[in-house]
Amino acid sequence: MAASPSLAAQIELSLVASDIQFFGRLAQPGLHEDFRGIGFLALMPFLSAVVVETAGYLQSRGAPLTIPLQHEALLRASRLRLKLLDDDQRTFDAILGEAGQMASVASGFMTGMHRGFGMWKRLFQADLGLYLIDGLLVCSTHVAILNLGLRPTSQVFAGDGHTLGGVGQYMSAVAVSIGEFIGFVSSAIGIDLSPVTSPQTNSPFKSRDAFSGPFYRAVAQRIAPRDKAVSLLVSILASELNVGRVLAPLASALVDTPLTGFKIRFLSCYHVASSLQKLLDRDYRQPFLLGHAAAALRSTLQPAEVRLLRRLTGLRNTFMHYRVEADAAALLQADIPFNGLCEAYGRSFRQVDESLTVAEQQMSGMLANLLAEALSKSAPAPR
Repeated sequence: MAASPSLAAQIELSLVASDIQFFGRLAQPGLHEDFRGIGFLALMPFLSAVVVETAGYLQSRGAPLTIPLQHEALLRASRLRLKLLDDDQRTFDAILGEAGQMASVASGFMTGMHRGFGMWKRLFQADLGLYLIDGLLVCSTHVAILNLGLRPTSQVFAGDGHTLGGVGQYMSAVAVSIGEFIGFVSSAIGIDLSPVTSPQTNSPFKSRDAFSGPFYRAVAQRIAPRDKAVSLLVSILASELNVGRVLAPLASALVDTPLTGFKIRFLSCYHVASSLQKLLDRDYRQPFLLGHAAAALRSTLQPAEVRLLRRLTGLRNTFMHYRVEADAAALLQADIPFNGLCEAYGRSFRQVDESLTVAEQQMSGMLANLLAEALSKSAPAPR
């Protein structure tokens, strides 16, 4: 039986509520502090998207709500990181070039934290922090600064702000604004942000230190020896995919927001698959990948489940923008998972879930293989 139009609005609001609850509860005491530190750095593009899209959605419904104006440019830039290479406003080279610049900035922060050695610092002190869950890379110090939405032209890098302390102070102000925004939205639409009832006192993260030069060279030797920027891209893709595969399900289970866990899992998988295809397309036009690496990419994207996932653009748009398309709205059902949201876009929830599992396994395995040698040379970070 066709659903009433109001069911679409209910689903849209339930997506908003789940996302606000996910990040609001994740910031509460009760979970290990690493969830509020490393966890938020890894999830920052998704959080920025929630702020930007929630403001737009509720404004369209007449709510007196705006993005924190003083940080709007940063939040929009951070939101774009979620899309990886799916950025129609910038070229492939521009995206990688800027990522490389910000990675250099992040490396400078790490070596700048230590005294001694002078100009020889980079020879003796690691400049890349790695964060893993169950052996899978979910973030790095380079990925983190990209996730924040900072760019070489960001005001925080002007004058004396080019220090880790300066960036930390700036991002603390951003966090306060985001927290106020989440608090306002939760009050406006009646969202329960009470702390989790099952505290998680252990950190799921394992930290490792590495020298960025040898790390990226080891990756480059497996995919594109003449283009080391691609090795940085590999770590970015692996981090986003594994955030969806391991971090989001873990965090959403702890704060009881399964819808957001599924959403982040879907979006990360969708955009990594799309970005890998863009990498292949670029290699087709201008070959730069090793032959066996290009073949591995094609094999990874070939399974029917991966191709099905990439066709679910309507579902992706609903997850991203909180709007159910008109044709899909007529097909919603109240008595199946997520009110039949997946079914409304042509596939059952079970089919989408199974496609995600296959796609995650395919892409995570391929990316892990590219990172294997580099990760093996990293060392446990001092606690």
